[in-house]
Order: sequence, then C-alpha cells, then structure tokens
Amino acid sequence: MKPERYGNMLEINVTDACQLDCSHCNRLCGVAPSNNHISVDKIEKLCSEIPHIDQICIAGGDPMMHPNIEQIVKIIVNSGKADNIRLLTNGVSLTEYYNELAEKYGLEAWNSGKDKTPPEHNLLMTVAPVDVNLYGVKPIESCDILSRCGIGYSEDGYYPCCISAAIGRVFGIKGAQSWEEFGEEAYMELLDKTCRYCGYYLTSKVNTILPEFNYPKDMMTVSWKESIRRYNAK
Repeated sequence: MKPERYGNMLEINVTDACQLDCSHCNRLCGVAPSNNHISVDKIEKLCSEIPHIDQICIAGGDPMMHPNIEQIVKIIVNSGKADNIRLLTNGVSLTEYYNELAEKYGLEAWNSGKDKTPPEHNLLMTVAPVDVNLYGVKPIESCDILSRCGIGYSEDGYYPCCISAAIGRVFGIKGAQSWEEFGEEAYMELLDKTCRYCGYYLTSKVNTILPEFNYPKDMMTVSWKESIRRYNAK
C-alpha cells in the first residue's frame, strides 16, 4: 500500500481495558468490555516488519492499563521505525508515572480528558449501516479516520484503522497477520467487512449521512445486539 493511503501512520490498540464507560466509545470498551492486552511478542514482530513511518500512536483502551506498557514503549522507540511516537491517555491515567514515561522516552503525551468531560453520544457506533440500508451510499475508503489516524493494529492483526480493529474484535473478523499480507486487496476486503457495521461511517465528517446529534445511548441495531450477545457470552 502507498503511505498516503493511511497517512503514513499506525495506531496500536495495546489493550482493550479501560476505566471508563463512554457511551460513544469507538473501541467498544463499554458495550463489549475486555481486559485483553496485546503480547510483547506481537509488538516485537510488528516493529520487525513494518516500514519506517511518520507516526506510531500507542492507544487502547487506555494503554497505561497494560502491565508491560514501559517494555512496549521501549521496544517501539528502540526500533527507530517512527519519527514521532504518541502515547494516549483518557485522563484517568494522567499520573506521575505517565508523565515520567513520556519524558523518559521522548513521547508526545496526549490526554483526551474524558475523565472530566465524557463526550456526548454523537457517534452511532452500534448502529450498523447494513441494518438500516445505508451501507454503500458513500465510498468506504472516503472515511476521514483512515488517513487521520492511520492503520490499526491489535492482537488480531492489521486493520484499515483501529475502529475497524475494534469491530473485528466484537464480530470475530481477523485482521491481516503480517505486513506482507496487508496489501491493497486485504485492506479493501477488511474495509468492506467492518465498515458495514461501523456507526462512524454514518456520522463521520466526510460525506456525512446522518447529522451530528446527541443520540440515545441505547441505540443498537440487530447485528450489534446479536454480536455483542455472542461476544459477552464468551
């Protein structure tokens, strides 16, 4: 894939764990909670195979909940694969250790501040476009997340973005298992498999289908209800 396709950026979901329960969460930490953490081995494999890129973003969940977060940061920094490395927090983990970690490894510290001002429910993450006959009314590759946040990587592999990875986690859609596998064909196939369930597709800033609105928190279509039921039953 050409770097401009994904903004020459990579976002890593190092953990699905989060201390908050934001209703609009595009990582689905509230409706499909998990304490799963990516393995250190997966991070080492990732860093050994990706090309040099502009930015790697260490995200989650909240990455500070990963028990080996410093080891992961160290591996990514020492790999030299990115010009800029960003470490996210939701605000709950804005601790002395977080600041020390950012300073020690020269990371860009970014606090979304959700601990103080939880976002409004203005993203329909659990409304599947395919359930309401709205999938396919705009090009799936036009979503602003793809170039704004870059490729997503999780325990389940490479995805077009980290929202796609979160949807894959809940719906059981595996990502590409290596960088070599993740070419244009695999990228577009995963877009098609996950965007059909993505509520952000309906309310994203590019080619918006539905207006920004403070939607009811319990809005969920049939595909989501069934998939979340199966996921939580596990």
